Order: sequence, then C-alpha cells, then structure tokens
Amino acid sequence: MKYVSLHHHSTFSYGDGFALPREHVERAATLGMTALALTEHGNLSSHVQLEKACNEFKIKPIFGLEGYIANPNENRKCHQTILAMDQIGHRNLNAMVSQSWRDFYRWPTIHIDVLEEYSEGIICLSGCADSTLSCTLLGGKSFGDKRDYYTREQFEGAIRLIEWYQSVFGDRYYLECQRFPGL
Repeated sequence: MKYVSLHHHSTFSYGDGFALPREHVERAATLGMTALALTEHGNLSSHVQLEKACNEFKIKPIFGLEGYIANPNENRKCHQTILAMDQIGHRNLNAMVSQSWRDFYRWPTIHIDVLEEYSEGIICLSGCADSTLSCTLLGGKSFGDKRDYYTREQFEGAIRLIEWYQSVFGDRYYLECQRFPGL
C-alpha cells in the first residue's frame, strides 16, 4: 500500500496553501506517490494545472475541494473534504461550487441539502479539525470552545452525523485522519 495525499492545498487555496500545483505534483512523484488530490478552499481553480502536471509526471490527478459546509439558514460553516471519483462526480463537484459562489458572497458555502443532491460520483471525507464532525465532538466554530474531551451527548451527536453521511454516501464516506501537534 502506498500513501496518497487526499487533502492538499496549493497557492489556489485561500488562507493556507503554498506553491503552484506543478511543484506539489513533482514532489509527490519524487516521493513515489501514484496520485495526488488538490482540495483548495472553496474553489476548483487549480484543477487544470493539476491535470497538466500529473500528465507530465505520470501520476493520477484526483480532483477535489475543501468546501465550506452549512445547514440551510445557518451562518456557521465547517470544512468538508470532497473528492470526485468519476466524470459524474467531477460534474457534481463543479455544480456544487458554482452554486456555492452564486448563492454566497465572499465565502462560498455548500448547504448540506446541495451536498446530498449532488452526491453521486462523490467521495466524502469527514474533514479536518474544522469539520462538522470534529466540531460536533470537540467544539470549535460555533459549537462552543475547542476542548480535548467530549461528553456522551457530543459523542452520540457525532455518531448521528456519521450515520447521516453514510446514508448519503454509503461506503464512499471515510474518516479523515490528520496529525495535529499539541492535540
């Protein structure tokens, strides 16, 4: 089994990306990766450069997004890692992002009903420390102060959330694991 980065940001990602897509692809190829996903914050702008660089270095491009997700009529936004698994998924990824930019000024937001509507061909990861799952369990965003413990009620809320994602994505929903120093 080889490692492939599925949550990755280039300079096209607002706030925390660095280097152009080609540099990321070159490094991934040097490390022996056979594929690389770019999951920019709220946009798909790096995908053309990703595909060109992946063709050059003979690795598979995985088209993704770190979307801002919210319930309808809510202002709190959480992060969600979303990947296209095929052409239908890529088309649905584009539809979600287009709708998010059309409906929201400055910070494009995908409502969970839109995520559900365009779920075909999509692989969904639970997301980073700012995801709905992480915040449900350990606080953050508007879920209260961040903490390093959880109550039974918060744990049960996280389980219900996972069950909802599984009802929408089935076996295309995965828990995302990241290392955070100090946590």
